[in-house]
Amino acid sequence: MGTAAVDLGDSAFLDARSRALARDGVLDGRYVLVDGELLKQAYSSGDADGLTVVVRPDHPGAGEEPSGRWVTRVPYERIALRVFFTTTARHRAGGLLELKARDGGMVRATWWRGDNADMAQTIPAGFLWEKNDDYHYGTVTWDELEDVAISVKRLPG
Repeated sequence: MGTAAVDLGDSAFLDARSRALARDGVLDGRYVLVDGELLKQAYSSGDADGLTVVVRPDHPGAGEEPSGRWVTRVPYERIALRVFFTTTARHRAGGLLELKARDGGMVRATWWRGDNADMAQTIPAGFLWEKNDDYHYGTVTWDELEDVAISVKRLPG
């Protein structure tokens, strides 16, 4: 990375995290700090030239993917920090949920068996089981959640 190093406790990162949370609603997955802004990686890996990140349609160099998502390429030398966010919350039924994304006035979430000590009774109503896997997924309202916690891990690179 070619720009000045930024630590997780620096005000530059904390301010960017606040703006990203206001913009995205939920912080989940890989993000990069570029020009003072945290941008979500579009794909888990990059190539020799850089990474593809999700941006607003009016972002310089933005292009629309067939899915309707707008993305652009960021060269590695512009990336000041790479991080991985996980956001969790306790559902009113008692289960621990991993929050994935804002979905209008709702939030998409995953209920993992391992995080919930096999307490099937804590699966929120309407959640679907992922065949051959150990989780259920669905949407909940924000007022069904409490103890929202955002954790962040610095990634190499």
